[in-house]
Amino acid sequence: MENELRELTGELKAAVADAARRGWDVVALRRYIRRRGSARIAALLDYLDGEAGAAGGGVAAWAERYRLSVSQARAEVDEARFWIGIVREMPRFDQAAANDIDPGLLNKVRALLAKAESTDFPAESDALTDKAHELMQRHSIDQALLSGGRPGDVRAHRVLIDDPYARARYILLSGIAQASGCRAIWWQEYGWAVVCGLPGDLAATELLYASLLVQALSSLSAAAVDGDDPPARKAAFRRAFVVAFARRVTARLHDLARTRTAEISHERGIDLLPVLASREAAVEAAIKATSPNVTTMSTRVSDARGWVAGTAAGDRATIATQPALPDLPGQLTA
Repeated sequence: MENELRELTGELKAAVADAARRGWDVVALRRYIRRRGSARIAALLDYLDGEAGAAGGGVAAWAERYRLSVSQARAEVDEARFWIGIVREMPRFDQAAANDIDPGLLNKVRALLAKAESTDFPAESDALTDKAHELMQRHSIDQALLSGGRPGDVRAHRVLIDDPYARARYILLSGIAQASGCRAIWWQEYGWAVVCGLPGDLAATELLYASLLVQALSSLSAAAVDGDDPPARKAAFRRAFVVAFARRVTARLHDLARTRTAEISHERGIDLLPVLASREAAVEAAIKATSPNVTTMSTRVSDARGWVAGTAAGDRATIATQPALPDLPGQLTA
């Protein structure tokens, strides 16, 4: 029995090593297997180095932890190897973009967003978020001018997209990415998005997304839901609320980005559009290299009350279509 479990451990390690050559780390594999198989099968990866289970580690420790027979262990190892075996080649993901930004600027932006998250006044929250976006946008434009208009080093980052409201979360991320000079693709099957952009723009996207997601979910928790509604109606209300919030916020960020670009162009007597266009082209090229085949996929909501509640603090936004990747069902980009 011990020999068989040892062989299973070796087979699983070989599968993980093969996936690593396709760009998959253990964290990504664990997340994927949990989504497609089960949390117990995903936990297998925690035992490969003998750190998470009983003495000896490996499949034997995992099987002991979950009280599985050898035949049950083999069946689940085989399932894990199946899921690992079908994962596709992944793009190279870079380290956090915030490492490339002036710490003083990041501290200011984080302080503004922390205040935006904590205030109970929507107008103040909007103003603080706008100011944070402005600081990052001005930094991005300064970097573009310092580089002489050359696009710079476009990078790819992975951002986790979790339930509940995964589609609405992606809409929020995608809108923020576009307003910050980046582009996003939703690898829905794997539970994350790939965001491409210049380092400063990626940092702005990630900081704003983290903050605005907190604000969206906080606003949702405070929203009035009819207690007599059936569960399905309550769920529809919540989904519509978060989608509407995302549309409203990202529409505002886009408007502000256009306004600030015009203001800075006027202040400095420089036409920024060619500079920004070259950066946009570089980002688009990176996105196409990551996922070349793109079609469209629509997004809908079914609860008018949730939509109205989600947009009550600002201008009403409209639902748009989201492009999708036909070669990997469920991938979306904006």
